[in-house]
Amino acid sequence: MSMTTRMRDLGLHSLDYNELATAIESRLGWFVDDYKLWQYESVRHVADAVASQELRTPGLVRTC
Repeated sequence: MSMTTRMRDLGLHSLDYNELATAIESRLGWFVDDYKLWQYESVRHVADAVASQELRTPGLVRTC
């Protein structure tokens, strides 16, 4: 896998996107809408969205 790998080429299913969102949440301490992850075309797009906090769900902060 590289930054240019297309998300659809990874063969991810809805549960996989949910697990990815949970991993991001756990690491960064904020909630991610896993449905938004479906919108990103490549690993780079997801990484950029995480870096810019574009995936962050407004108003929700993880407390544990």
